[in-house]
Formats: sequence, C-alpha cells, structure tokens
Amino acid sequence: MKNMNKDEILEMAKKRGVKLNYLSELIGGYRGKLTDWKSGKTTLSESEIKIITDYLSGLTDAETQLIPFLTEKEKEIIRKYRRNPKIQYAVDKLLGIDEKDD
Repeated sequence: MKNMNKDEILEMAKKRGVKLNYLSELIGGYRGKLTDWKSGKTTLSESEIKIITDYLSGLTDAETQLIPFLTEKEKEIIRKYRRNPKIQYAVDKLLGIDEKDD
C-alpha cells in the first residue's frame, strides 16, 4: 500500500477518532510529535509514515509488532478494539480513559 500524505493521515485519524498523541506513541515519538508535524514544526521519517499508514489502514499489526512482549490474547484485544469504533467509546469509559489527550 502507498503511504498516505499528511492530509490523508490527518483526515483518516480524525475519521477513525485516533488521537495524534496516540499516533506519536505508536511511532515511539514524543507526546506532541504529530501535533508538531501537523503544524510543520517537525518531519516524519518514511518508516514512521509507513507505521501510521498501516495502522490507520488496518492492513497490518503495526502496533503489536512494536510491542513484542504482549501475549497473543492482548494483541487480539488491540486488533478488535482498533477495528470496531462502535465499542471504543464503551471500552474507554469502562477503563477510565480520558479523551482529552489530543
């Protein structure tokens, strides 16, 4: 799959309800890296863009590849959570996850 450009990434993240700070953590960057990238204060490497593109496209398990210590059950939970936006709100509430991260 072709990597997304900045506008495509920002649009897809917004559409899927994915916080920029979460994407920053996904690529191992500092908390506000994607916010800085959005405003032109920093750049992303091709590999960082690929990880984000893969994650937002749902084509690979980019996140779980970055966290090798997870059990298979934990990886499956992440995949199902990521692919089902309808349950994300309920799971976030149940776990007390604050949506003010972005």
